Amino acid sequence: MNINQSALDPPEPNATDKQQTAFSFVHDPSKSTADVTAKLVMELEDDLELDVEEFFRLRRLGRFKDAKEYYKARLQHHNDLPYVRLIYAEMLFATGDYAAFHTVPRMFSRSQDELHHSHDSLIQRNHEFLCVLVQSRNLEPIDYGYVNELIRDSYSLLRRQMSISSAEVCS
Repeated sequence: MNINQSALDPPEPNATDKQQTAFSFVHDPSKSTADVTAKLVMELEDDLELDVEEFFRLRRLGRFKDAKEYYKARLQHHNDLPYVRLIYAEMLFATGDYAAFHTVPRMFSRSQDELHHSHDSLIQRNHEFLCVLVQSRNLEPIDYGYVNELIRDSYSLLRRQMSISSAEVCS
């Protein structure tokens, strides 16, 4: 241990080791004249708001080719986010590019069990509805039992999300 490191300091991370050590301490300046240095390591996330706005602007202007290129350049690496996947899938559906639509990964499988027990948002259900619409446009067979379950599940989720208690009502 060097002179600038206390026993409470976590070990210095190296490039190959991502060890994390949780600790807490209280520094009382009246009992100690030593300086305290706290080092925080945090992961940063990209702010997608401007990129999403630009994508929507291009789409609104009917510049679908530019919107598609913009998505591939700026948003595709965020494809793990359901909202990003959905806005791209919606554009592809709106333009009738069903071949490209099928390249957008589904957010969950067509298993009714998985759909019923999924805690994911309406965004994922919206994508599933788009998939069903693409199937109908391509004259593919549609599993109406799945569609009915999707509708019931979405309605139930909407009711839970939109329930207002008396404490939330303002005059």
